[in-house]
This record gives sequence, structure tokens and C-alpha cells, in this order.
Amino acid sequence: MALLQEIGRSPLAFLEASEHLDPAASPMAATFRLDAGGMGDWLGASYEMFLQEDLYFVPFSNVVELTGYDCGYPVLSAVLAAHYAALAGVAAPAPLSYGGLAERFRVSRQHVGNILASAERRGYFSVDRGGRSVTISADFLSEFETWAARQMGHSRLLAERVFITLR
Repeated sequence: MALLQEIGRSPLAFLEASEHLDPAASPMAATFRLDAGGMGDWLGASYEMFLQEDLYFVPFSNVVELTGYDCGYPVLSAVLAAHYAALAGVAAPAPLSYGGLAERFRVSRQHVGNILASAERRGYFSVDRGGRSVTISADFLSEFETWAARQMGHSRLLAERVFITLR
């Protein structure tokens, strides 16, 4: 079960986000966390769909390119969390300084610098010196939000299909 939960960590997070926005009659993510068979069926259905058509990566090449770095996805998540926090007028949940990100994700400051420099060079986003503010390109933000919405929808649709068979 621990292995399934690790493999399913990201899809479970998207399913939980979907359920937060539109609560299910029965909480599917919580059920899958306790049911190895259901979780395996759900992840297997997702893999089968991927074999038919790559809905995860091909349409979102910029997000995928950045997350290809070791800790790229967590760094991207931290940057976007800071962006959304600023829009809401609240403090960022974590510091975006090289040192703060390096400590949080247990990588070197140089590695964090490489990720952030790559994102800036490609025009995705920039983090000011010291990590106090973030500027994200509208195109990259749209790609990320579309990717995230599709991940939520994909996870939810497959979960509903599998959940019916569990009853």
C-alpha cells in the first residue's frame, strides 16, 4: 500500500482538489488511500488511458520541461503557491530564496538557482533576488492551470468509474 500511495501521490492530490471543489457523495480519495485494490485499479485505468493518448505530458511541454529537474515540481509548486498567495493578499507559505527552497527540498542552492534560471530564461516566471516576489507569464500560468484542471478532471472521471465497481 505504501508503494501505491507513493505512485498515486500526485493523482490523489488532484482527486482531493477536485473533491474539495465539488464534493463527492462518498470521498473517493480517502477510500483509495485505504483500499489497495481500488487504488491499483484506479492507477491502472489511468495508465491504460495514457497508452491510448498522452493527455499528461505532450500538451503541456513547458510544465513538463520544468518538472523534469530533480525537485522541479516542488519548486514550481512553491513558486505558484507564492503567486496565488500574493493574489489573495496573504504571505507566501514558504520562502522562495535559494537557501529557503534548497533547505525545504534538500537540494543545493546551486540546483535551485539552475531551476529558477531555466524558468526565467524560457520566459515561464521569475523570482526576484531574495525570493520576495514572483512574476509569472500569462502563457505559462494558463498552461499550468489548464494542466492542473485536466489532471483534476482526469483523476475524478477515472475515480468515479472505478469507485462504482467497488460498491
